[in-house]
Amino acid sequence: MLRGRLRSLLPALVSVALAACATGQEEPSDSSSPLDKDAVMFDDAPATDSPAPPPVDVPEFVDAPTPVDVPVPVDVPVPVDVPVPVDVPVPVDVPVPVDVRVVDVPVLDVFVPIDVPTVRDVSVADATPFDAGTPDAGFPDAGVADTGTRDAGARACPTTLALGLFDTGTDGWTFDSLWRQASGAMVAGSTTRFSSSYTQNLTSGADTDLSGCSAALLTFTVRLDDDPGYESSVDKSERLSPQCSGDAGATWTSLTPSPWPARQSPCATTYCSGGYNSTRAFPTTAQSIALPSACLTTRARIRFQARGASVWRLLNPGWTVDSIRVN
Repeated sequence: MLRGRLRSLLPALVSVALAACATGQEEPSDSSSPLDKDAVMFDDAPATDSPAPPPVDVPEFVDAPTPVDVPVPVDVPVPVDVPVPVDVPVPVDVPVPVDVRVVDVPVLDVFVPIDVPTVRDVSVADATPFDAGTPDAGFPDAGVADTGTRDAGARACPTTLALGLFDTGTDGWTFDSLWRQASGAMVAGSTTRFSSSYTQNLTSGADTDLSGCSAALLTFTVRLDDDPGYESSVDKSERLSPQCSGDAGATWTSLTPSPWPARQSPCATTYCSGGYNSTRAFPTTAQSIALPSACLTTRARIRFQARGASVWRLLNPGWTVDSIRVN
């Protein structure tokens, strides 16, 4: 502020000095001096005899802001030269060895099992036909008379395969409601149902692979208890037929009983019941029936089919089947 006011008084001082030189007058006393403090401060000095030159318009200086000390930039150290990385040598492709010789190493013979149908010790050339009615001592059911000529190929499957023994259950067999498991066997009979025409099956529940057999025997035991006292009984009306299939049950082939139980030969192709006052009942009898080639497949099955006009013509149970095997 002080600096600014001094600048504003400078024109007045210059005017006073010029006026004094022009008039030759002595410098006014302190009492009238234009430099009087009050006159200077209030810019109202008394007029002199000589007119003062007009004041020169001096532009008023605007208070400039005090310059701020700007810090001098500090010398920034020049970055030290960083050494350029040395070129790392690129790995050279290692050539793949060509024609590497493998040292002969002895190879152990490893046996890989291959599924091959079991070949049975069967000599067809040495086969001797059996005479009808002559027991075949070569089979487990020796003493049961054969009913016709059979070649030695029946021994093609010597290992006994149990299909149904029924000692503690049904052994996976499926059956219709006429059949049930009782006393270690499968039985069929009823006194409350099936009083009219019926067909009821007992069927092995899984396929049996007989494809490796040139011949095979179906063995089992069977029994009949019919009711000759039942007045409506008709001879041969109730029947039981053993059957086999080579296509998992799609088609079936009936098997002729062998040997015939007592009083059963007149039945011709199946086991059958008698009529009123005429029984065809027989005790438990072992059977051995040759299976046809159509059933010697990988999907062989066995079935017993009971059918008739009325199961009431039999006792309950009427049919009993047990110990079913393939030999």
